[in-house]
Amino acid sequence: MSRFISNCLIGLLLLTFSSNVASAGLILDLQFQGGGTSKTVNIGQSFFVEMWISDTDGSTLLTEEGLLTAGGGLVKSAGAASVTKAGNTVVNSGFDTVDQNQATASPQIAAFFASTSDLGPATGIGAGLVGVANSFLLATFELQATGAIGDMATIDAALLGGAFEGFATYGHFDGGGDFVPGVILDGQIVSGQSLSLTTAVPEPASIFLGSLTAAMAGGTAWKRRRKISV
Repeated sequence: MSRFISNCLIGLLLLTFSSNVASAGLILDLQFQGGGTSKTVNIGQSFFVEMWISDTDGSTLLTEEGLLTAGGGLVKSAGAASVTKAGNTVVNSGFDTVDQNQATASPQIAAFFASTSDLGPATGIGAGLVGVANSFLLATFELQATGAIGDMATIDAALLGGAFEGFATYGHFDGGGDFVPGVILDGQIVSGQSLSLTTAVPEPASIFLGSLTAAMAGGTAWKRRRKISV
């Protein structure tokens, strides 16, 4: 009897362990546009961060069912540099509806929630990160950093949390032709690699071009006002 109980406990532990391993396969990952996880950015100028969802345990959940909804955000977890949203977030064009005003954990930088009525694996979204076979590009965030020269910041991916279930699969048809609804993935997703940035001053050429553009715009406005007054 004691051997039976012992075997049951071992089986339960193995089941729990395998479940945890499977759930760790879905990663909400970040990289700077063009690749890499560390970057020097010019103070006050735009830079871009990509958010991916990657399936690293070899399952076919994402490729077979696709995503019905997706949502996540960026948070600054450390550092003296201030990081803010600089423009609209470009979300994967496979989604029909996008809301860029979702709340995420504080301190929030930017977040989105997207949904679709027909986003399945046939759309083939995302070329995949290097070394990851099953990966979807979700969104590209336009950001900017301010602060003193040499200030640093760490950026992490975060789920929406609260009342929002960010990620759900589309579903699939079983062998009998019946539709099986998708599943909510939030509880199976973990945050991946952090991004690290360091602030720097723009190159002199960039400063000159910015000043020239501002001067030309000011001159055009002055000419218009002069014509009106004459």
